Amino acid sequence: MSHMAAQALVKTLLITNSNLGAGTVTEGDYTVLDSGHIYSAVLNPGAFGRHELAEMTRERPWTVLVDLFAKFSDDTTYSALGTLRDSIIETLKGGRCLSSIYVINGIESDQDPQEVFDRQSNGPFFVMQTLRLTLDEYI
Repeated sequence: MSHMAAQALVKTLLITNSNLGAGTVTEGDYTVLDSGHIYSAVLNPGAFGRHELAEMTRERPWTVLVDLFAKFSDDTTYSALGTLRDSIIETLKGGRCLSSIYVINGIESDQDPQEVFDRQSNGPFFVMQTLRLTLDEYI
């Protein structure tokens, strides 16, 4: 299979979260932020470990980056992002066996939450945080 197959399975799982939905989870498409939703998630491929081509390996590690966004309203937006993040982590823990060959083995924050401004430094418009998911593909 492939990294993108694993990422698609993560997307399918995130859509089941009560704070998100089919229109708020995308793969690499940040235009979702212009849709007016309070919460959004954008998935991107992350780094991956060495893949031995000459050996018969039984598993391959993959990384999926999940950028979580909460629309900025006031200082409580940070708490709202934390609540979203907690619910996403519970969703991922509950569905960590994505399929018979893909398993989520780790979730970590890539950085502290940060405010998102436009190019003219207007804003903030969102508070965002990236989650780094590590998956194993068993072949």
